[in-house]
Amino acid sequence: MISAILPRFYRQRYLLQFIEYAGERVTKIDLQKLLFLAQQQGKANYFDFVPYHYGCYSFQAAHDLEILEKTGWIRTTKNDIQLQQSVDRDGFTKKGEKAEIRRFFNEHKRLRGTRLIKYVYERFPYYATKSKIAYQIMDKPPALEKYGDGETLYTLGYEGRSFEAFVNRLIKNGINVLCDVRKNPLSRKFGFSKGVMARLLPCLDISYIHIPELGIVSSQRIDLRVPSDYDELFITYKKSLPSKVKFVSIIHDLIDKKKNVALTCYEHEPRFCHRSHVAGFIEKKYSVNVNHL
Repeated sequence: MISAILPRFYRQRYLLQFIEYAGERVTKIDLQKLLFLAQQQGKANYFDFVPYHYGCYSFQAAHDLEILEKTGWIRTTKNDIQLQQSVDRDGFTKKGEKAEIRRFFNEHKRLRGTRLIKYVYERFPYYATKSKIAYQIMDKPPALEKYGDGETLYTLGYEGRSFEAFVNRLIKNGINVLCDVRKNPLSRKFGFSKGVMARLLPCLDISYIHIPELGIVSSQRIDLRVPSDYDELFITYKKSLPSKVKFVSIIHDLIDKKKNVALTCYEHEPRFCHRSHVAGFIEKKYSVNVNHL
Protein backbone atom coordinates (compact mmCIF):
# COMPACT_ATOMS: atom_id res chain seq x y z
CA MET A 1 0.00 0.00 0.00
CA ILE A 2 1.41 3.39 -1.02
CA SER A 3 1.30 6.19 1.53
CA ALA A 4 0.02 9.61 0.47
CA ILE A 5 1.59 11.27 3.52
CA LEU A 6 4.70 13.30 2.78
CA PRO A 7 7.83 12.12 4.59
CA ARG A 8 8.44 14.13 7.74
CA PHE A 9 12.02 15.20 7.02
CA TYR A 10 13.42 16.91 3.95
CA ARG A 11 16.35 14.49 3.91
CA GLN A 12 13.84 11.66 3.36
CA ARG A 13 12.18 13.58 0.52
CA TYR A 14 15.61 14.26 -0.96
CA LEU A 15 16.34 10.53 -0.75
CA LEU A 16 13.17 9.68 -2.66
CA GLN A 17 13.88 12.28 -5.34
CA PHE A 18 17.40 10.87 -5.58
CA ILE A 19 16.10 7.33 -6.10
CA GLU A 20 13.73 8.52 -8.81
CA TYR A 21 16.56 10.13 -10.79
CA ALA A 22 18.72 7.05 -10.21
CA GLY A 23 16.21 5.19 -12.38
CA GLU A 24 13.46 4.17 -9.93
CA ARG A 25 15.33 0.92 -9.22
CA VAL A 26 18.86 0.99 -7.84
CA THR A 27 21.04 -1.45 -5.92
CA LYS A 28 21.61 -0.70 -2.24
CA ILE A 29 25.39 -0.54 -2.72
CA ASP A 30 25.12 1.79 -5.71
CA LEU A 31 22.70 4.06 -3.86
CA GLN A 32 25.09 4.53 -0.94
CA LYS A 33 27.99 5.34 -3.28
CA LEU A 34 25.98 7.69 -5.49
CA LEU A 35 24.47 9.43 -2.48
CA PHE A 36 27.96 9.86 -1.03
CA LEU A 37 29.27 11.43 -4.23
CA ALA A 38 26.27 13.74 -4.48
CA GLN A 39 26.80 14.93 -0.91
CA GLN A 40 30.47 15.63 -1.66
CA GLN A 41 29.78 17.57 -4.83
CA GLY A 42 26.50 19.36 -4.17
CA LYS A 43 25.05 21.85 -1.72
CA ALA A 44 22.74 19.42 0.06
CA ASN A 45 24.36 17.97 3.16
CA TYR A 46 21.85 15.59 4.68
CA PHE A 47 24.02 12.52 5.22
CA ASP A 48 27.45 11.70 6.59
CA PHE A 49 29.26 8.43 5.90
CA VAL A 50 31.65 6.00 7.56
CA PRO A 51 34.02 3.39 6.08
CA TYR A 52 32.12 0.12 6.12
CA HIS A 53 31.97 -3.36 4.57
CA TYR A 54 31.52 -2.12 1.00
CA GLY A 55 32.95 1.36 1.40
CA CYS A 56 31.20 4.60 2.32
CA TYR A 57 27.97 3.97 4.21
CA SER A 58 25.35 6.12 5.90
CA PHE A 59 23.47 4.41 8.73
CA GLN A 60 21.11 7.40 8.79
CA ALA A 61 20.24 6.89 5.11
CA ALA A 62 19.71 3.17 5.71
CA HIS A 63 17.43 3.97 8.65
CA ASP A 64 15.47 6.46 6.54
CA LEU A 65 15.05 3.84 3.82
CA GLU A 66 13.52 1.49 6.40
CA ILE A 67 11.02 4.19 7.36
CA LEU A 68 10.20 4.95 3.72
CA GLU A 69 9.55 1.28 3.07
CA LYS A 70 7.25 0.97 6.08
CA THR A 71 5.24 3.96 4.86
CA GLY A 72 4.93 2.57 1.35
CA TRP A 73 7.20 4.89 -0.61
CA ILE A 74 9.72 2.27 -1.64
CA ARG A 75 10.05 -1.50 -1.86
CA THR A 76 13.31 -3.27 -1.16
CA THR A 77 14.61 -6.71 -2.01
CA LYS A 78 17.86 -8.28 -0.86
CA ASN A 79 19.89 -6.10 -3.22
CA ASP A 80 17.61 -3.50 -4.80
CA ILE A 81 15.48 -0.48 -3.92
CA GLN A 82 12.47 0.40 -6.08
CA LEU A 83 10.36 3.54 -5.92
CA GLN A 84 6.63 2.86 -5.58
CA GLN A 85 5.25 6.21 -6.69
CA SER A 86 6.49 9.30 -8.48
CA VAL A 87 7.82 12.18 -6.42
CA ASP A 88 8.21 14.50 -9.38
CA ARG A 89 6.06 17.29 -7.97
CA ASP A 90 6.54 20.94 -6.99
CA GLY A 91 7.62 21.64 -3.44
CA PHE A 92 8.60 18.06 -2.67
CA THR A 93 12.22 19.00 -1.98
CA LYS A 94 13.86 22.30 -1.11
CA LYS A 95 14.43 24.89 -3.81
CA GLY A 96 17.21 23.92 -6.19
CA GLU A 97 17.65 20.36 -4.92
CA LYS A 98 15.78 18.70 -7.76
CA ALA A 99 17.89 20.51 -10.37
CA GLU A 100 21.05 19.63 -8.44
CA ILE A 101 20.11 15.94 -8.39
CA ARG A 102 19.30 16.04 -12.10
CA ARG A 103 22.71 17.56 -12.89
CA PHE A 104 24.44 14.96 -10.77
CA PHE A 105 22.86 12.05 -12.61
CA ASN A 106 23.49 13.65 -15.99
CA GLU A 107 27.20 13.54 -15.08
CA HIS A 108 27.17 10.07 -13.51
CA LYS A 109 24.46 8.20 -15.44
CA ARG A 110 26.77 5.34 -16.47
CA LEU A 111 28.63 5.02 -13.17
CA ARG A 112 27.37 1.84 -11.53
CA GLY A 113 28.57 -1.43 -10.01
CA THR A 114 32.29 -2.19 -9.75
CA ARG A 115 33.18 0.88 -11.79
CA LEU A 116 31.34 3.10 -9.31
CA ILE A 117 32.94 1.44 -6.29
CA LYS A 118 36.43 1.80 -7.78
CA TYR A 119 35.75 5.44 -8.64
CA VAL A 120 34.82 6.20 -5.04
CA TYR A 121 37.62 4.13 -3.49
CA GLU A 122 40.32 5.79 -5.58
CA ARG A 123 39.11 9.31 -4.90
CA PHE A 124 38.19 8.82 -1.25
CA PRO A 125 40.51 6.04 0.00
CA TYR A 126 39.63 6.52 3.69
CA TYR A 127 36.21 5.00 2.97
CA ALA A 128 37.84 1.84 1.57
CA THR A 129 39.82 1.12 4.74
CA LYS A 130 37.23 -1.30 6.19
CA SER A 131 35.95 -2.69 2.90
CA LYS A 132 35.59 -6.46 2.46
CA ILE A 133 36.08 -6.11 -1.28
CA ALA A 134 38.90 -3.55 -1.51
CA TYR A 135 41.41 -6.22 -2.59
CA GLN A 136 39.13 -7.15 -5.47
CA ILE A 137 38.74 -3.54 -6.59
CA MET A 138 42.09 -1.84 -5.95
CA ASP A 139 45.72 -2.72 -6.71
CA LYS A 140 46.83 -1.44 -3.29
CA PRO A 141 43.99 -1.04 -0.78
CA PRO A 142 44.54 1.68 1.83
CA ALA A 143 44.97 0.90 5.52
CA LEU A 144 44.12 2.94 8.56
CA GLU A 145 47.04 4.53 10.33
CA LYS A 146 48.13 2.71 13.47
CA TYR A 147 47.46 4.61 16.66
CA GLY A 148 48.75 4.70 20.24
CA ASP A 149 49.37 1.99 22.77
CA GLY A 150 46.46 2.74 25.09
CA GLU A 151 48.22 5.27 27.33
CA THR A 152 45.75 8.06 26.57
CA LEU A 153 42.12 8.32 27.63
CA TYR A 154 39.94 10.20 25.13
CA THR A 155 36.58 11.87 25.64
CA LEU A 156 34.02 12.87 23.02
CA GLY A 157 30.53 14.37 23.19
CA TYR A 158 27.94 13.80 20.48
CA GLU A 159 26.14 17.16 20.71
CA GLY A 160 25.88 18.70 17.23
CA ARG A 161 27.27 15.60 15.49
CA SER A 162 25.64 12.99 13.32
CA PHE A 163 26.23 9.37 14.28
CA GLU A 164 28.57 8.96 11.31
CA ALA A 165 30.58 12.12 12.10
CA PHE A 166 30.88 10.94 15.70
CA VAL A 167 32.08 7.48 14.63
CA ASN A 168 34.60 8.96 12.19
CA ARG A 169 36.22 10.84 15.07
CA LEU A 170 36.55 7.55 16.92
CA ILE A 171 37.95 5.67 13.93
CA LYS A 172 40.44 8.40 12.99
CA ASN A 173 41.77 8.42 16.55
CA GLY A 174 42.07 4.65 16.75
CA ILE A 175 39.39 4.22 19.44
CA ASN A 176 38.37 0.59 19.86
CA VAL A 177 36.37 0.86 23.11
CA LEU A 178 33.66 3.44 23.77
CA CYS A 179 32.55 3.85 27.40
CA ASP A 180 29.16 5.51 27.74
CA VAL A 181 28.98 7.33 31.07
CA ARG A 182 25.41 8.61 30.74
CA LYS A 183 22.99 7.61 33.48
CA ASN A 184 20.19 7.18 30.97
CA PRO A 185 21.64 6.35 27.52
CA LEU A 186 18.64 7.49 25.49
CA SER A 187 18.51 10.02 22.68
CA ARG A 188 15.97 11.22 20.13
CA LYS A 189 18.84 11.68 17.72
CA PHE A 190 19.49 8.66 15.54
CA GLY A 191 22.41 6.48 16.62
CA PHE A 192 22.92 7.65 20.17
CA SER A 193 20.66 5.42 22.23
CA LYS A 194 22.26 2.48 23.98
CA GLY A 195 20.56 -0.20 21.88
CA VAL A 196 21.65 1.31 18.57
CA MET A 197 25.22 2.01 19.71
CA ALA A 198 25.58 -1.49 21.17
CA ARG A 199 24.39 -2.94 17.84
CA LEU A 200 26.22 -0.74 15.34
CA LEU A 201 29.57 0.09 16.92
CA PRO A 202 30.84 -3.53 16.97
CA CYS A 203 30.17 -3.61 13.20
CA LEU A 204 32.84 -0.90 13.00
CA ASP A 205 35.29 -2.75 15.29
CA ILE A 206 34.47 -0.58 18.31
CA SER A 207 33.31 -2.21 21.54
CA TYR A 208 30.56 -0.47 23.49
CA ILE A 209 30.32 -0.43 27.31
CA HIS A 210 27.73 1.38 29.37
CA ILE A 211 28.68 2.39 32.93
CA PRO A 212 25.55 4.09 34.32
CA GLU A 213 27.03 4.28 37.83
CA LEU A 214 29.27 7.11 36.59
CA GLY A 215 26.33 9.11 35.26
CA ILE A 216 24.38 11.97 36.83
CA VAL A 217 20.65 11.59 37.41
CA SER A 218 18.44 13.76 35.22
CA SER A 219 16.84 15.58 38.15
CA GLN A 220 20.21 17.14 39.01
CA ARG A 221 20.63 18.50 35.48
CA ILE A 222 17.29 20.24 35.00
CA ASP A 223 18.25 23.79 36.03
CA LEU A 224 21.69 24.07 34.45
CA ARG A 225 21.69 27.44 32.68
CA VAL A 226 24.97 29.26 33.28
CA PRO A 227 28.57 28.05 33.85
CA SER A 228 28.31 28.54 37.61
CA ASP A 229 25.40 26.05 37.72
CA TYR A 230 27.63 23.43 36.13
CA ASP A 231 30.51 24.27 38.45
CA GLU A 232 28.30 23.74 41.49
CA LEU A 233 27.00 20.41 40.18
CA PHE A 234 30.49 19.15 39.40
CA ILE A 235 31.86 20.05 42.83
CA THR A 236 29.40 17.55 44.29
CA TYR A 237 30.02 15.04 41.52
CA LYS A 238 33.81 15.07 41.95
CA LYS A 239 33.41 14.38 45.66
CA SER A 240 31.46 11.22 44.79
CA LEU A 241 34.10 9.73 42.48
CA PRO A 242 36.32 8.10 45.18
CA SER A 243 33.28 6.05 46.24
CA LYS A 244 32.83 4.88 42.62
CA VAL A 245 36.38 3.68 42.15
CA LYS A 246 35.31 0.13 41.28
CA PHE A 247 33.48 1.51 38.25
CA VAL A 248 36.30 3.89 37.38
CA SER A 249 38.68 0.93 37.52
CA ILE A 250 36.75 -0.74 34.68
CA ILE A 251 37.95 2.07 32.43
CA HIS A 252 41.49 1.96 33.75
CA ASP A 253 41.67 -1.81 33.29
CA LEU A 254 40.80 -1.36 29.62
CA ILE A 255 43.52 1.25 29.22
CA ASP A 256 45.94 -0.99 31.08
CA LYS A 257 45.23 -3.70 28.52
CA LYS A 258 46.44 -1.26 25.85
CA LYS A 259 42.96 -0.51 24.58
CA ASN A 260 42.30 2.90 23.06
CA VAL A 261 39.36 4.06 25.16
CA ALA A 262 37.03 7.04 24.83
CA LEU A 263 34.40 8.26 27.29
CA THR A 264 31.22 9.64 25.80
CA CYS A 265 28.27 11.70 26.93
CA TYR A 266 26.10 14.38 25.32
CA GLU A 267 27.73 17.81 25.72
CA HIS A 268 30.09 19.05 23.03
CA GLU A 269 32.22 21.10 25.43
CA PRO A 270 34.08 18.96 28.00
CA ARG A 271 33.85 21.67 30.67
CA PHE A 272 30.06 21.32 30.66
CA CYS A 273 30.12 17.52 30.89
CA HIS A 274 30.90 15.24 33.81
CA ARG A 275 32.98 12.99 31.52
CA SER A 276 35.82 15.51 31.87
CA HIS A 277 35.82 14.95 35.63
CA VAL A 278 35.79 11.17 35.27
CA ALA A 279 38.77 11.55 32.93
CA GLY A 280 40.45 13.96 35.34
CA PHE A 281 40.03 11.53 38.22
CA ILE A 282 41.59 8.72 36.17
CA GLU A 283 44.38 11.02 35.00
CA LYS A 284 45.31 11.91 38.57
CA LYS A 285 44.86 8.47 40.13
CA TYR A 286 46.52 6.38 37.42
CA SER A 287 48.84 8.90 35.66
CA VAL A 288 46.99 8.48 32.36
CA ASN A 289 47.08 11.16 29.66
CA VAL A 290 43.72 12.70 28.71
CA ASN A 291 42.71 14.06 25.30
CA HIS A 292 39.32 15.72 24.77
CA LEU A 293 38.44 15.22 21.10
